[in-house]
Amino acid sequence: MSIIISLLTVIMVFVSLLIVLLVLMQRPKQEGLGAAFGGGMTDQMFGAQTSNVLQRGTVWLAIAFFRYFFASLRTHFTAEQKR
Repeated sequence: MSIIISLLTVIMVFVSLLIVLLVLMQRPKQEGLGAAFGGGMTDQMFGAQTSNVLQRGTVWLAIAFFRYFFASLRTHFTAEQKR
């Protein structure tokens, strides 16, 4: 059971890092932190619809994060009840 909890924790950390990267890549209206990391680079990589792609990716990763969170929570409590 501890292997499953460890695997879910690693996946949650990976998804969290991806969320941070996607949020930093998004271009804010005031050109704040996104411009510091090469604001035009995302337009060249993903095309003209960059903001839509990044917003959708952020939403899907947030959904994945909460799914893994609740799965690890359920797995942890199931393991605690078996002790």
